[in-house]
Amino acid sequence: MTDGNLPPAPPASSSLRTHFSYARRLCVLFESSPHSPTSPSFQSHVAAAHASLSLCQNLVRSLAVFSPNETIEDVNTGDIRYIVIDALLADVETRSVGGDRLAALERARLLYEAFLARCDGLECLGEEERTWREMRGGDEDDSTDGQAVAKGGPKMSDAERRRSDKIARYKKEKATLAQIKELHARITSQNKTGPDALDDDDIEGLPADEEHLRTLSLLTLSLTVQKSLDALRLIDEERSLLLQFAASTPSPSSLIAPPDTSTLLDAARAPRVPASGPLLGSKGKILRPFILTSERQQIRDGVFRYGHNLPTMSVEEYLEEEMNRGNFLSGGGKDQESGKKEVDDQDQEGQDQETYKARAWDEFKDENPVGWGNRYNKG
Repeated sequence: MTDGNLPPAPPASSSLRTHFSYARRLCVLFESSPHSPTSPSFQSHVAAAHASLSLCQNLVRSLAVFSPNETIEDVNTGDIRYIVIDALLADVETRSVGGDRLAALERARLLYEAFLARCDGLECLGEEERTWREMRGGDEDDSTDGQAVAKGGPKMSDAERRRSDKIARYKKEKATLAQIKELHARITSQNKTGPDALDDDDIEGLPADEEHLRTLSLLTLSLTVQKSLDALRLIDEERSLLLQFAASTPSPSSLIAPPDTSTLLDAARAPRVPASGPLLGSKGKILRPFILTSERQQIRDGVFRYGHNLPTMSVEEYLEEEMNRGNFLSGGGKDQESGKKEVDDQDQEGQDQETYKARAWDEFKDENPVGWGNRYNKG
């Protein structure tokens, strides 16, 4: 979903039905969006849906579509769809990111509460939904522990009961959705339309039975009520976590230690030390700070120097120093063989010794052939 895939917005002077149809198409595209909910493309889509639904909300109020003293039986079939505007707007509020999350959740909670209150006033809430809403209550106590627990609400410590209630709501929502799909299929098959004509506006334009259209609108309203109750529960849990996190996180001002005013006062009372002038007084008292060195240039050069110690000699100089200290062993191996003393040609006595030595070695090899004493060289 990109900004180029958004359906064109209707003119501001269009009817309530046109604006609501456009807003509901935007809400349907949320579910099929390939983008991340935090991406700019998705958020621009959310902003467009929020603006369109806000316009529909203002039109419903200005046109006085609903009266406070009427029930659902008195509402026209074509006007039932506008009851869910607050719920759709609350869902859009929960999808917006980038701002104050707690404020967004609070706005969504109030919109869901307004939607359920209108449904209760129209007497279109079921017995289970009305009971749950009465137990939950409309007002929340945020001053005690920061959790969204209603006054006189149900105790949520019983995990088994919460699990059974959740399963029951899921089954009821699944059954309601199945009934809506069955009515859609029945109306579209009667008019020989394809599966794309599943939008309520398209179906209302078809020549269908008034009873089927009203039943479809009431089922859609009931499904929205069930989703709103689940959304309120999720909002309460998220608000509780955010408030707990905010309470456990120290504020930036608390991390900064207060200034030590005593040292500031002492510094203000202390006399200024002259930077120049005589070093010692007449009685030998030190009048100003001084440095015990006369190498001013060395101190000045040490300001802009490396943070580590630099080498004082090269590798060759270090190896030569180590050899002079006797830390290297030399001789042995091929070096020793290559270092064998050669006999001078003029040294007759040395040549005779080498000859006698070679002759004795030859006689030893003749007397001791290879394999001697090893079973006649047979292994």
